[in-house]
Amino acid sequence: MTDGGIPFQRPGSASNDFTTMVFVFNQLLRGKATATLVRVESCTNDGGLVPTGTVDVTPLVNQVDGAGQPVPHSIIYGLPYGRLQGGSTAFIVDPKKGDIGLAVFASRDISAVKAAKGQANPGSARVMDYADGLYWGTFMGGVPTAYVQAQDDGTIAVHSPVKVVVTAPEVDLTAGTVVNIQAPTINLKGAVVQTDGDVSMAQNLAVAGNASVGGGLDVTGTTTGGGSAAFAGDVTAQGTSVHNHHHLPGAYVAGATPVTGNSGNPV
Repeated sequence: MTDGGIPFQRPGSASNDFTTMVFVFNQLLRGKATATLVRVESCTNDGGLVPTGTVDVTPLVNQVDGAGQPVPHSIIYGLPYGRLQGGSTAFIVDPKKGDIGLAVFASRDISAVKAAKGQANPGSARVMDYADGLYWGTFMGGVPTAYVQAQDDGTIAVHSPVKVVVTAPEVDLTAGTVVNIQAPTINLKGAVVQTDGDVSMAQNLAVAGNASVGGGLDVTGTTTGGGSAAFAGDVTAQGTSVHNHHHLPGAYVAGATPVTGNSGNPV
């Protein structure tokens, strides 16, 4: 009969050579660290654009003494944490205090590799030790408030309770049917805003600079302006041409000589 999962010696533990060896092996294995859930106590980084750092963690599965009383673990310091990163491309989400994640412990001393950030001999003869841990999270996390969500129907949702910032020398938005932008206020800031298609506005459009229209301009509401309007072609209002209209005989224009016949085109 073996001890199974019982960590303490029982009368049958030394009943023969086999049970004695099993007990010894089990005790040796219990002294080795493999993987366990841990709680983050602190992190060297806080979401900034910096290299990956380290976390201090507390193992959550208590040790138990000979009387069956819990013996909580002490904090393990300086575990490198993982990040979704390939080369210089990364998704930066640093661990936060209180996160529950997975700590795994290397089979050999990794201290020299951590110092050199490259290939190195083991720093000592220790094996499967708590000092050689690596952290990866998060497990058993709560409901996030800022997230990227991939849904079953193929929709990719990006949500932030504050702001979403996209920065690049060039940003392309390509859609097969439509691009929807919805907000109480939409600001377009640039030296030039260009479109090669139609622009339809159901509400107000305010332009602080110049607006150049290469095609037609259809306005169903009221257009007001504090500056000048320049058109290379003619402008027609309620069927009357601005450039080619005539004044009837007797029409009077302030500051001009009354006409006796139809006037010519405006000059």
